[in-house]
Amino acid sequence: MGKRKNRKFEWEVQPCFKIGLHSRDKELYKIKSFIGEIGNVVLYGTMVYYKVYSLYDNINIIIPHFEKFPLIT
Repeated sequence: MGKRKNRKFEWEVQPCFKIGLHSRDKELYKIKSFIGEIGNVVLYGTMVYYKVYSLYDNINIIIPHFEKFPLIT
């Protein structure tokens, strides 16, 4: 969510799927490859994040994946 200037509505909501790991872990590139090369892997300091902002990709790829293979925590 972020502020937008010169728009009818000042705020914007944007869906995002995000995983974060320490930068020494290279697994996020494998996850991106496994999911189908959607989204971006971004480095911020000592953290690495895999982010998917596309509503289409979140609805049609990310959500069905976790419905089929739920996380075991």
